[in-house]
Amino acid sequence: MTSIETRQARSAPSTLSSRLTAFTHAVDRPVRRFSAAQLAGVPAPLLAILAILAVNFGLILLDGRPPSADDAEQLSQATGWALGYSGVQPPVHTWIVMSLQSLFGEGLTAVLAARWFVVSAFFVALAGLCWALGLKGDALGAGLFGAFLLPQIGWEAQRTFSHSLSALFFSVLFVALLVCATRTRRLSLWAGLGVVAAFALLSKYNTALLIGCAFVAFASLSDARRMMPRFGPVAFMAMAVLILAAPVSWLLDRLQTLDDSAKKFAFVEGEPLWTAALGLGNYMLAIAAYVAPLMLVALLGLLYLEGRGGVSVAFAAFRTSTGIRLILRTMLLVLSIGLVLILASGATAVETYWLHPALVMSAPLVAFALDRADPSGHANRVVIAWGLVAAMVTTLVFLIRSFGVG
Repeated sequence: MTSIETRQARSAPSTLSSRLTAFTHAVDRPVRRFSAAQLAGVPAPLLAILAILAVNFGLILLDGRPPSADDAEQLSQATGWALGYSGVQPPVHTWIVMSLQSLFGEGLTAVLAARWFVVSAFFVALAGLCWALGLKGDALGAGLFGAFLLPQIGWEAQRTFSHSLSALFFSVLFVALLVCATRTRRLSLWAGLGVVAAFALLSKYNTALLIGCAFVAFASLSDARRMMPRFGPVAFMAMAVLILAAPVSWLLDRLQTLDDSAKKFAFVEGEPLWTAALGLGNYMLAIAAYVAPLMLVALLGLLYLEGRGGVSVAFAAFRTSTGIRLILRTMLLVLSIGLVLILASGATAVETYWLHPALVMSAPLVAFALDRADPSGHANRVVIAWGLVAAMVTTLVFLIRSFGVG
């Protein structure tokens, strides 16, 4: 084989690459029509996701499996209204379960319905965040279906979790409102932020990290600071304190039980350098496990761009969007503080779902970047197509499980 033939063989696309290219081109036009469609003003991608979640909920009910650990906990707790449950467990998700018991009874069905309801509400809030960032059409669809390429959202959220789900919903809703606050000077908006922040904290206490970092990021942006009403922080604190006063008082009486969960962190006593390396390695692996499928599909979408100009435009657009800079700075702050806490404490175990506060906004960020890098929308349609495939796979898996398989 000559040197020219060798170079041609090396540059020839692989069979897998050719098939992926053929798939994306085949679905490009239908996906474009799909992402542009609306029904009663509601984007078709959001309606499709809500329909998929509803079908999956029905299949989960048909499955009839014994309750998971999280579900069993909710069954034991959802027997009365309280400011907190089982040691120091926050109350909001259990309140949601109890609110649905009038429709679904006091058994496992109400617990499963609460999960379906909160996951659906999460995607509605995510659509609100995309809208606040100015995403429309293909970019909006990618911001939503991209979440299905995050395994912790697209799969795990439908079959497990309880408190983390409510925290996800209120965290995304909080960030969406804060992004709106970078463009609108309204006192009522800041009062609403206080309400949402309080419910986020009462869903899972670690949302305090996200809320605190978001406000630091907001304060670091001069464009955002100029939009803050004079009594905005007062309205925020007033509403938050009004909601949190009684639950915090309840919690302070039970702080001694916080040590019950310390074993989850797998603290190691010994060589500090080895412990730090183990903690850092597991932290990086958890980040990769959270976002890897989405990032791989986004890179697949970028393969069709000629040159690097589009990518440069995307990064330049990051600097011009106050909302995007707010989210990026919030994510970086949360990840940085998380890393410092792991290294300082000697923790070596990092559960992927602990990264919800830092990485749950990844899909809208990727959609924004692809929208600016490829104004034709093709790159975002690649994300929509593969996100739709991932969503349909979850339906297929739940269908198989409903027959007692797996």
